[in-house]
Amino acid sequence: SPAPSANATPSAAPAMPLSERFASLEPSRFGVTLLDEAFGEAPDLSLAKELNVHWVRFQEGPFNWQEIERTPGTYDFSKSDAFVQAAQENGMLVLGTVWSYAEWDQRACQPISCNAPAYGNLASKRCIPCNATAYQNFLRALVGRYSDNGRPLPVKYWQVLFSPDLKTASRSF
Repeated sequence: SPAPSANATPSAAPAMPLSERFASLEPSRFGVTLLDEAFGEAPDLSLAKELNVHWVRFQEGPFNWQEIERTPGTYDFSKSDAFVQAAQENGMLVLGTVWSYAEWDQRACQPISCNAPAYGNLASKRCIPCNATAYQNFLRALVGRYSDNGRPLPVKYWQVLFSPDLKTASRSF
């Protein structure tokens, strides 16, 4: 099937205002970080739900520029849609962790010093994006897709990279 459009609108919004939908979940201090390679395309969050966990952060997975925009200007949100849907179906909020590397972008300007060890589906070079406009467009498409346009629990909080303070070629810019 064709890739979903960046502007696709999910099912109709619940009648309850967003602030009320988040009210009982946001104060929760418990969350989980899941490695996407542990469960493939759609995570099983039933155990987290059973433990009354209300937050989930997917490590190196659904919000990876490399995976969503394999070629400039073409977005495939199928994997991230599955992850967000799984979280929503389990009443969990998502902390969206954005991985800011796309192979086609990194090849455009980054030296060999940006080469990084293999790590999941991340690009092989991991330094500051070469094309700031392309990166901004990706972020707009990503955040816009998971904002409050009909989603039961939109992605309200975003984090760029996993540990941006590490300042190493394999983890940050």
